[in-house]
Amino acid sequence: MSILARFFEINSYNKTMFNHPVILSLERQRLKLCALQFALNDAFNLLDQGDSTSEQKTETQQTIQELQTEAQQAETIFENTIQHIIKTRPKLIVNWANQHIRFYLEIINELKQETPPNTTFINIAEETIEQWQDVIQDKKYYVMDNPYLIKNYESRQQTYFGLVDEE
Repeated sequence: MSILARFFEINSYNKTMFNHPVILSLERQRLKLCALQFALNDAFNLLDQGDSTSEQKTETQQTIQELQTEAQQAETIFENTIQHIIKTRPKLIVNWANQHIRFYLEIINELKQETPPNTTFINIAEETIEQWQDVIQDKKYYVMDNPYLIKNYESRQQTYFGLVDEE
């Protein structure tokens, strides 16, 4: 199925399904997991730079251990949540993934409007769509976003997915 045909099929879904409290909770968990993974990548990159003092390296290694523990815990909670939803309300997972596909199709459309179009970012967005299709097919649990791909990533996420910071 072409991306354009997929776009029209997805747009026929009721967007309010994403506002289901279980899915909003799931999305918050996914974003937390993504943030932890990016923080881990940043910490490993800092460690690999090689110009850190011994004290800085020790501190970074401790940070990495803490982040790995937190990420493992977050991933376990997330996977348990996903498994429960798949067993009890599988259509919610499909709607959640389709909402992300719709989001990335809009990003691709915006990127194609740029002069010249950013083909690298377009390719990354298309790959991200394929990964969300894997979620629908139960081949994976989640997809990590690339916040560098999307202008105003956090505010767009909050607006598009109806996420509001919890206080």
